[in-house]
Amino acid sequence: MKPVLVAFLCFALIACGFQLRKGLELPDHITEIGILPDDPYTDFQRELRRNLRIEGVEVASNPRAAPVVLVLGRERISERVLSVSGQGAQAREAMLTLNTSYTVVFPEDKSLEFSDDVSIEREYSYNPDDALAKTEERDLILKEMRIDAIRQMMRQVGTRLSYLDTPTEEETIIDETAPGTP
Repeated sequence: MKPVLVAFLCFALIACGFQLRKGLELPDHITEIGILPDDPYTDFQRELRRNLRIEGVEVASNPRAAPVVLVLGRERISERVLSVSGQGAQAREAMLTLNTSYTVVFPEDKSLEFSDDVSIEREYSYNPDDALAKTEERDLILKEMRIDAIRQMMRQVGTRLSYLDTPTEEETIIDETAPGTP
């Protein structure tokens, strides 16, 4: 009975069009990306470079010579208190927000340039009796937020770049009417 149920569920997932989310999908002619500012020692850039390597995209050693340049904005982290305890007005819950922006520049064609923002928020509880553990938890949450922000940025960039690589309807009509086409 269980194998039949598993097979049915698999078939239902396939039939509804479910697909696992893919990573960064760049047009075939883009094999490397430059990153500015070129600071591989920040947590954000270290994680970004690691994700690009995993996706098979090389980070250019000379970012200004790359066919595509990713210009990163400043990473901004803010924290606000969501709730306080009744005694001593100590924070009990907080909201972490990570904001960054980026611009994708094509040195060969400035008209294709585009920008976007990424914002990630997470709530976490705070216990003043476990201050050290909560500091470590906050650092772990920030690391996960950076990973989420980078994945969101990579999806946005991949989508925009693949859209730029897709011929417009007018280009398709011109190609179809070119001499030598049947």
